[in-house]
Amino acid sequence: MKQVAGTILTINDGTPSFLVSQNETEYGFFCTDVLADKTALASILERLHGALNVDLEKLRLSELTTCEIDGQNISLFVFDHLNVTDELKQRALGQKLAFVQGDKLHALFHDVKFDSAPVFD
Repeated sequence: MKQVAGTILTINDGTPSFLVSQNETEYGFFCTDVLADKTALASILERLHGALNVDLEKLRLSELTTCEIDGQNISLFVFDHLNVTDELKQRALGQKLAFVQGDKLHALFHDVKFDSAPVFD
């Protein structure tokens, strides 16, 4: 099944943080299957809403690029979110996700092959 990836970018005190999946040793982009009756964008939005109960009206698509993850070309949607609350952070942790500062994600950005370099404002 085709996959799609997404992240939420937030900037606090000038420092960007990204929503990523995490395990004991590494970070990854939040991925899900593209649903048969939905577009890639609709699939990632539905999954973000279902997993985090995020208000979709507060997300703004800021970047779309293609990347290679585990040998598969995947669309990566980057959303801006202006107000990441402690409640949203706790819901993320419950899904094995976290908002992680960009300077801690060098390995992720190095390991993922981007079709074009995304511009993370």
